[in-house]
Amino acid sequence: MPSQLYAAIYGGNQLRFFFFVFLGLFFPWLAVAEQPGIRLELNKLENVGEACRVYLLVEEKSGQHITRLDADFVLFDEDGIIIKRYLVPLAPMAAGQSRVRLFDLPSSSCDQISGILFNGTLNCSVDGSQDCPKFVLHSKDNRVTLF
Repeated sequence: MPSQLYAAIYGGNQLRFFFFVFLGLFFPWLAVAEQPGIRLELNKLENVGEACRVYLLVEEKSGQHITRLDADFVLFDEDGIIIKRYLVPLAPMAAGQSRVRLFDLPSSSCDQISGILFNGTLNCSVDGSQDCPKFVLHSKDNRVTLF
């Protein structure tokens, strides 16, 4: 009886069943679909004169038009001490749009920064609503953590 139940559930194709179990166990990232929301990527830090220039890649993946969005960032040094807090405008953005946002940190060297905290949003307006999409964070710069 258990083999008949197994055949009814899995169509009698044991090889296919074990193949998908194998994929799920050893390659779980295959099952993760791209999450809707706004993807923030810390792409690069660059010293420019007496300032540190931050390059953020912002990708709108929620399918909504963002009319206003200000991101609150807090910068930390190597010892975990807060350096400064910045409010960075990220909008307007059309649905599905990707943009690079630059902002300079005056009187700062990029070598001083070890982490950037995404502290939330202020003044968020999406398609006329005040509900902001979720954010997915990523850092391409291994020296600095975006969290």
